[in-house]
Amino acid sequence: MTGEQRSGLAAARRPAIRPARQPELSRLGDLYARAGFAARLAGVVGFARARLGGEVFVADLDGELVGVAAGAHFGASGWVGGVAVTPEHRRAGLGGALTVVAGCDIAIASEDALFGLPEVNFGHFPAGDTTPVLTENLQAKHGLYYALTGKMMTAKEAERIGLISKVVPRADLDNEVSETARCLAEKSPMALKAVKEAWYYSSYSVPAVAYEVSNLISQRTIREHGGRPGLEQFVQKKLRPVSGVMKW
Repeated sequence: MTGEQRSGLAAARRPAIRPARQPELSRLGDLYARAGFAARLAGVVGFARARLGGEVFVADLDGELVGVAAGAHFGASGWVGGVAVTPEHRRAGLGGALTVVAGCDIAIASEDALFGLPEVNFGHFPAGDTTPVLTENLQAKHGLYYALTGKMMTAKEAERIGLISKVVPRADLDNEVSETARCLAEKSPMALKAVKEAWYYSSYSVPAVAYEVSNLISQRTIREHGGRPGLEQFVQKKLRPVSGVMKW
């Protein structure tokens, strides 16, 4: 069976997305390798599960694991990362699958990635969560152009309109994702939670409410840290905010 035939068969059968079972976690490194990524990316999903209280999800196609991703939630917001799909099951990430990309706080893509909303070509529209999530991320002129025409967009175009954070050459994708994961892992989880909550609550609120919510989140974060250790380390010249990270 050719790769094209396998892709057509996969599209017809549709893998089930479900939480990974404990014995499957040890197989994720192999899954990343088959998907063309460094096996060490299994550590990204391990971080979400162990440090963020998140979950690991797999795409199960008749007992074969063909995809993996990790997710975690922080009150009103969440995080999705470590997404990988084996080559013969790609190119089906259209329409509703764009919800996963749009729902990520940080989305990094290789320069050969393609995105699209083809539902209108089938006489329908991006239903379910897709339209509500995309309207929070894209301006109407950008989102409606692709939703109404059903055309594909390149990774560079997706970056330009704000659907993804950054585009890198495919050869650099593993390192870029790993470096971003390491950067986040260095930060205080309480600070990361505060950043995300303040950002999203502010975007949904009128200015007066946003200011109040921001102050409440600040007070809670100070309590959780037992004070302002980062500021103390800065005063003591133990921390340079631009090039260093607070010890927590």
